[in-house]
Amino acid sequence: MKTLAVPFIALTLAIGGCASMGGGEAEEKKIEVVTDNLEKVQGSKEVYLGQFSVTFVTKDKASATSESGMFSKDRAYAKAILKSELKGIPQETMQAITEEAYKNFVAKLEADGYVIRSYKELTANKDWEKIDTLETPYQPSSVGSFFKGDKGKTLTFTPEGMDLLYYKSYPAVPGVPMVYDLAKLAGDLDYPVIMADYRVHFANLSGQTDRSMDYNTGERTYSAEVSFGQAINVQPNSGISFLRGVSGTFSNKSGYAQLETPVIIGGAYGETEDTTSGAQKAANAFSGLLGMVSGGSSDTTEVTVNADPVIYARGVLQAIDLTNDEVLKAFTSGE
Repeated sequence: MKTLAVPFIALTLAIGGCASMGGGEAEEKKIEVVTDNLEKVQGSKEVYLGQFSVTFVTKDKASATSESGMFSKDRAYAKAILKSELKGIPQETMQAITEEAYKNFVAKLEADGYVIRSYKELTANKDWEKIDTLETPYQPSSVGSFFKGDKGKTLTFTPEGMDLLYYKSYPAVPGVPMVYDLAKLAGDLDYPVIMADYRVHFANLSGQTDRSMDYNTGERTYSAEVSFGQAINVQPNSGISFLRGVSGTFSNKSGYAQLETPVIIGGAYGETEDTTSGAQKAANAFSGLLGMVSGGSSDTTEVTVNADPVIYARGVLQAIDLTNDEVLKAFTSGE
């Protein structure tokens, strides 16, 4: 199995030259978890699990732009765009990953001494009918969903028999997906309702820009590059949120324990190929020629990961499992 370690884009204007950037396994970084209001759920060992979802990113776009400062007369720039897509993972595999991740989450929560009350009991409540739900697998019809940062294509799954809730922020609390009717229901039942949501990316995308000037000639050079590396990436804001009732002006009955930094499992799980279309290559060439006159140029590369479903699934489950270790540690300790 081979892996294309790059691709990258490096655009240089005004003075010739080119930079290169390689890819590899993601660096190991400390996992940071951000929490809020956990004291409101302490001592409540009986909970409802109102939702468990996994959102799979299957297409994304990253860009980097190097340009002059706001008040500069120089309007030259270099822009690199990288479009990436995940292929080879059937929906059946995504559903199976979701089911296994759900089973592991429940086992970890119960091992920490929690009792998960009946989901059927929760949904049988007459007020459950007031809660907006979505059909799964859910794919946003336009850019955006209940996770911040959607720029491409995603599919969201829940375990068999579990609803996918339509999140509305009420009131607006950073990091907490809020469902007003569910919050009211949680208050009436007098048990916390937990939601566990994960957003999984298939790559590590990073951008780099540079701007320099030749003090002898006064010519400026702009460069921009975007790198791509195969890596399973559970993204920030993934984790647990909970509701205990409707929040008021002076009280907040919701909280969360969520990733502040991504959980990344590096390594190849398929083959990466440059799939830039002929039309796009022609557009890139035209932009380069135009840049000779305008001083500004952009370049777009398209890559596809043809994934091995077995290896991909193994990596996703490992990443979600590691996420849960860190998130539940914070959640159960109340810190």
